[in-house]
Amino acid sequence: AERVADELEKIGVRADIDDRDESVARRIRDAEVKWIPYVVVIGKREVESGRLSVRIRGLGQREMALEELKEQLLRELEGYPRVPSTLPRRVSLRPKYR
Repeated sequence: AERVADELEKIGVRADIDDRDESVARRIRDAEVKWIPYVVVIGKREVESGRLSVRIRGLGQREMALEELKEQLLRELEGYPRVPSTLPRRVSLRPKYR
């Protein structure tokens, strides 16, 4: 997950790693509530195959290589400013508000 996040940040894409002790379904649902357009799930299967499981808001689930994802993101972000995040990359390290 760190390597994928590093690669995305190199091209100016903000990437978070949700490392909380929640179920995968809960973490995906939380991302959807926050309107995060791309959610990449990395598990044992993805590590072994070298392909990423990508959930794209409005388009559904896709499987793609990291390079394919980077190319798609660059096309979609063309002409938009890229602002780095000021929060820690790992969601578990962020401040919690109740």
